[in-house]
Amino acid sequence: MRTLGIDLASQPANTAACEIDWASGDVSLVRGVDDDAIRAALARADRAGIDAPFGWPEPFVAAVSGAAPWPRDRRVLTHRATDRFVHREIGKLPMSVTTDRIAYCAMRCVTLIEGCEIAVEAYPDAALRVWVGGPWSSYKRDARERRAVLLEPLLEVAPLSAAQIEACLAFDDNLDAVVCALVARAAAVDETVPPPPELARLAEVEGWIQLPRPGSLCRLGRAGAPDRTP
Repeated sequence: MRTLGIDLASQPANTAACEIDWASGDVSLVRGVDDDAIRAALARADRAGIDAPFGWPEPFVAAVSGAAPWPRDRRVLTHRATDRFVHREIGKLPMSVTTDRIAYCAMRCVTLIEGCEIAVEAYPDAALRVWVGGPWSSYKRDARERRAVLLEPLLEVAPLSAAQIEACLAFDDNLDAVVCALVARAAAVDETVPPPPELARLAEVEGWIQLPRPGSLCRLGRAGAPDRTP
């Protein structure tokens, strides 16, 4: 199995991609990835995790298109069902795809995943909170020491080289790409939380963040190690 993780930005310069070959243990990590490179990587992958919203809130789309009146409750306009679910589960509300700059990533994402059946939506911050836990502080921008703490348990699963470890410590985009590749693995081995029945339809329309199951990191298996038999 080969999994792909994409930390998608609005522009290629801050977009990172991580590929993990779970049979051989080979890991590729690249920052500054354009659309052609992403499409080529998607063609090689068995499952891909992308850090970008896969859709917009259904009430927002209906209101903008004129198919329904504007709701009085703005929360249904700013956040999707999956965003609110993640907020309830881990206490972190994802960025709004309708009011935050992440909308630019979503616009780029939808053109990349059109017709793609292997991609799942990943949220690295949420995945790390599930897998690593503990008192939480930001690992973005200049928080190199924080990234080192979060990366350490991931190395038990993804055997990064010294240069790749340094790349993750230098740029949070690279760490997020690695986490997305691990989320793709978790989704492939049924170690993510599916939408509850009452949200299944909205998940199909709006997208669904693949939140790892608690304790699942150790169940992903180490890349390069023989698959465990049941």
